[in-house]
Amino acid sequence: MTALSIVTVSHRSHRHLPAYVESFLTAHARTAPDSIEFVLVENSGASDIDRLLDPLRAAGFGVTFVETGNNGFGAGCNAGAAEAKGDTLIFANPDIVFVDRIDAIAADQDGTMWGTVAQCDTSGLIYGFDVLPEYKTVIGEFRRAYRRFTPIPAGWERRVYPVGSFLIVASSLFRQAGGFDERFFMYHEEAELARRLHQIAPPPTYFGDIRVSHEAFGSAQGRDAVLRHETRGLLTYADVTGKRRVLATRFLTQLLLSAVSSTARRRLRFLIGALVGE
Repeated sequence: MTALSIVTVSHRSHRHLPAYVESFLTAHARTAPDSIEFVLVENSGASDIDRLLDPLRAAGFGVTFVETGNNGFGAGCNAGAAEAKGDTLIFANPDIVFVDRIDAIAADQDGTMWGTVAQCDTSGLIYGFDVLPEYKTVIGEFRRAYRRFTPIPAGWERRVYPVGSFLIVASSLFRQAGGFDERFFMYHEEAELARRLHQIAPPPTYFGDIRVSHEAFGSAQGRDAVLRHETRGLLTYADVTGKRRVLATRFLTQLLLSAVSSTARRRLRFLIGALVGE
C-alpha cells in the first residue's frame, strides 16, 4: 500500500528535476518502491518533461504525470492530490533536493498530521515555518526571523504554517479541509490552507531530523513578475480571510525599507498599484 504521495507542480522545471530525482534515489536506495509514489503536475504544456521521471520508474516507484493549464500553484496541487493514492500527501517544489530519507513521515500518520521537515537554503540556514500574515509585525518583518521558527516557539503553535515548498498533510485531512483555495494564483495559498487546518487538526508537526534543501529559496525574490504575484497573493489572502491589516503591515515595512532597498521600493509600488486597481 502506498504510504506517501509526493505531489510536485512544475512549470518547465527541466533544470531542477534531474537533481530532484537523483537526490531522491540516492537517499532512498533501501526504500520499498511501493511505499512512495510521485505525481508530477506540469502546467506549461511541456509534455517532454515526463521523461525526466524515468529513473524513478526504472527504480520501481509509481509515477503519474498530469498535464493541466496554468491556473496557479494551488490548482496544480489540487489536481495532483486528486490523482494521489497515498495516506499522506507531500507537496514538494521541483527545486527540492532530498538529503535524508523521508520514510519516518509515514510512520507518524494518524489521519490528523500535517507539518514539514527541516528545509535548508543554499547558505545552510534551516527554516520550515512562517508566521501567518495577520500575526506579523513591522519589527518582526525587519528582523526577517519568522521563517527560522524551527522548532516552533512555545505559544506560537497556532500562529504558524509550514513553508509550502515542502508541505506535509494527511490525505484525509487535506480533503476534509477542502484543499487549496484556487482563487490564489501564487503565494500565501499555503497560509490560507493552514488557517483551515488549524481549525480541525492539532498544531503542525516538525520533523527536524529529516532534511531537504530548497535550492532556489529566495533566489527569485527580486524579479518583478515574482513580486507582482507575491503582492497579488497577499491581497487575495486579505480578501479571503478578512484580515486587511496584513496590507498595512506590508505597506509600512516596505515604506521603511525603501530607503535602502530597491526590492522594497518595487514591492511598495506593486502594492500601491494593486490597491488602486481594486
